[in-house]
Amino acid sequence: SCTLIRGSYKMMYDVGCPELDGREYIELNNIDADPEEMKDMSSTKPGITNEMLQTIKAKLAEGTSRIYK
Repeated sequence: SCTLIRGSYKMMYDVGCPELDGREYIELNNIDADPEEMKDMSSTKPGITNEMLQTIKAKLAEGTSRIYK
């Protein structure tokens, strides 16, 4: 699993764990407005969600390419 914090937004991302049956888990929270992280905003903030998800996936791909070279 990975976490990315950008400004007041925090994204949690996971993929590949058996509990998810191969699906992705994405959660976006506004940690200033919702410090207990009770409200997932990933569906209501698609622009921020996509931007942060692409950043996470790029970093994961970068790290994987270093491991398997």
